[in-house]
Amino acid sequence: MRRVGQDRVDLAPRGRGGALAIVDYKVATDEAREARHHEKLQVYSLAGRGEGLTVEAAYVHDLHAGTRAAADISAEASGRALTSVTQRLAALREARFEPKPEARRCSSCEYAGICGHVAGAETTGDIPRKISASC
Repeated sequence: MRRVGQDRVDLAPRGRGGALAIVDYKVATDEAREARHHEKLQVYSLAGRGEGLTVEAAYVHDLHAGTRAAADISAEASGRALTSVTQRLAALREARFEPKPEARRCSSCEYAGICGHVAGAETTGDIPRKISASC
């Protein structure tokens, strides 16, 4: 399997017969983030299976509510997630994306240092410069 990104799993306890249940602990969960959390778990399950592991289940654990939501990690759902992530990464590499700058998002975005569309920033050449402490 080709590497498409890098991340780490919060917890993958072993269950029956050595099968894994991946648990991704989240401090912030809401409807807007839920699909991304589940997509990430689908890709994690593919990665585990690609390493020869038996991944039986995957969950998003909301630390505030103390609840767990199961993610669909079927081969079909995980395959769609991998295709989606691969396409988005390819678009980023080619700088093909629709910028949606918002101070709240830009302030915590890991791409803010290279993005020419950072909210509350002036750009000098290709490198944005923050001009507001709120960003």
